[in-house]
Formats: sequence, structure tokens, C-alpha cells
Amino acid sequence: MNAKKYIEEKISASLSEIDLNWPDKATIEPPRDKKFGDLACNVAMMLSKQARQNPRQLAETIKKLVLEKSESLEKIDIAGPGFMNFTFKPEFWADTLKTVHQKKDSFGSSSFGSGQKVQVEYVSANPTGPLHIGHGRGAAAGDSLTRIMRFAGYDVSTEYYLNDAGRQMNVLGQSTWIRYQNLCGIDAALEEDHYQGDYLSEIAAEIFSEHQDQLLKIDQDQAVLTCQKYAMDNILQGIKNDLNEFRVEHQIWFSENSLIIDKKVEDTLSWLLEKALA
Repeated sequence: MNAKKYIEEKISASLSEIDLNWPDKATIEPPRDKKFGDLACNVAMMLSKQARQNPRQLAETIKKLVLEKSESLEKIDIAGPGFMNFTFKPEFWADTLKTVHQKKDSFGSSSFGSGQKVQVEYVSANPTGPLHIGHGRGAAAGDSLTRIMRFAGYDVSTEYYLNDAGRQMNVLGQSTWIRYQNLCGIDAALEEDHYQGDYLSEIAAEIFSEHQDQLLKIDQDQAVLTCQKYAMDNILQGIKNDLNEFRVEHQIWFSENSLIIDKKVEDTLSWLLEKALA
């Protein structure tokens, strides 16, 4: 059993015998100096006024009642103004080791979350370039939070919100298109707000290898769209590979563009207007 929980249960049972209840502000924690024992509790100090007793006197009463109920405690010392210092028998810790061995990877888990549904959305980097160290930090924090919450009994789903619509995607298409034109011998220059990374030159080379100069012979808007889609798919696959290697999980990859295609934005605005909420 958890040592803190064990102490709290024994004290609570003892308090009920003298018509007292466990106070909200009572704490059980390791003492500052290990020589004082395994755990210390201030419950007698919290209840002395209610019990109309000196804290040390109340602590002695609680001590006697707890020791009568416990086979796992070696001793209880009263210190200072009324702190109770608890020392467990070695057998208690040996039993704890047995529990750890039996439960293996589930040791320490709980049902605290009671199956409450939680969504954790993290990383969600624009698919316009490779992940950088900042994204790695977000991935580590988000994935760790997810694992901790699941271990604590929450029903957690993980999401990557994919910003695959809007201006940044148009700029990605234009930036890749210019590099593709360069490979076709056309002297086109990047603008200041275009993506400048060399990774797009590599992607443009793949597009050229697949299409040669055929994109120059179709409508330019369609050519840019082809470059945009190829670049986004390529970059997104790289992001997924990196996160997979980093052991980071996303159950849902939600496309922003799907909101536009399915007219969800317009539907939501219409709903808000109908309800007089906008």
C-alpha cells in the first residue's frame, strides 16, 4: 500500500474514535531530515483547537490509537509543537517492493480521472517545413502529459491540427514553383515572404524528376497547386517520420482544409446567427 495513504487511513480511523475528522489542511510528507523517520504529519496541530487540547497532548492520544491499529509501524515520535514522525518496519517496504514487482508497468497508476474524456492537441506545426527543436520540446511535453493522464485514469485522445489551408499554403506552393522553374532554366526569383529553406529545392528536384518541364505547359495556377500539394505531402510525411522516431503519438490528424471543403465554417456562422449569438 502507498505509505501516505496507509498513514492517513490509520489516523482517520483513530480520529473517528475521539469524534474528530481528518482536516483539509493536514499534510503527510517526508520530514526535512531523514533521521526523524519516513513520514511526518501535522494533524494534531491542525485539530488542537477543535479538540481543545495541547497539540502535543493530542498527538500522544492519536499516536496510541494508531499504534493499536498498525502492525507495519516501528514507532511514532512526537516532535516540536506537535509533529508526528512515523517510521515503518522494514517489512512494510519489502511488501511494497513485492507490489511493484507484481504490478510491473502498471505500478503507480490510478483511476483518478474516472474515464473522463480529454483531448490533448500538440506540435501542430505548419506542413511548410521540417520540425525544429522548438517543435521537439512541444512534442515531448504534449506526449508526456498524455501518458501521465492516461496513467491517472483519463480517456485521452491525441490530435495534430494540420494547418493545410490559407496563406501559408499558397506561399509554400509559390516558393516550390519558383524553384521548379529554376530547374527548368527559368530565372525566377524568390520574394522576401517566400520560404527560403534549401529543403524546397530538394522537393522541387523530385517534382522535376517526376514531371520534367511539363508543369510549364499547363495553367500556372494549376502548376502552383501541384507544387503545393507535392511539397505539403512530402513535408508532412517527414514530420510524421520524425514524430514516429521520437515515439510521439497522434491518433487524429485533423485537416483545417476539411473545414473549408465541408463548409463547416459557414455552417457554424449560420448557426450562431440563428441563435442570436453573433
